[in-house]
Amino acid sequence: MTIQFNPKTGARGIEWTDETLNPTAGCPHGCRWEMPDGTIIYCYAEDLAEHGIAKPAYPQGFAAHYWREEILKQLASGDEALLKFCGSMTDMGAPNVPYDGPQRMRCKSSTSSYIA
Repeated sequence: MTIQFNPKTGARGIEWTDETLNPTAGCPHGCRWEMPDGTIIYCYAEDLAEHGIAKPAYPQGFAAHYWREEILKQLASGDEALLKFCGSMTDMGAPNVPYDGPQRMRCKSSTSSYIA
């Protein structure tokens, strides 16, 4: 989990959310884009997972793609209301995601005492 705009992290992160959670880790696609000038652009999530702030959350590397059931428990946890972006660095349609994975995410987040 990454706390967004927390002074301890140097105010890095997605400006419109408090936390990010990724119940599925990694991605099998290896996306690359060639720009008109020939520059190759790499997936931002892969870069963060392999070389950036998210590296500790990806001990098996970004190419390894796996479901992390324990992350679902964090959706409804905490002592204060937070906006949690679930799936910021993931492919929720990937083959390793359980068929009911997205539904379980919605159900788990709806158990939070802060849902309006």
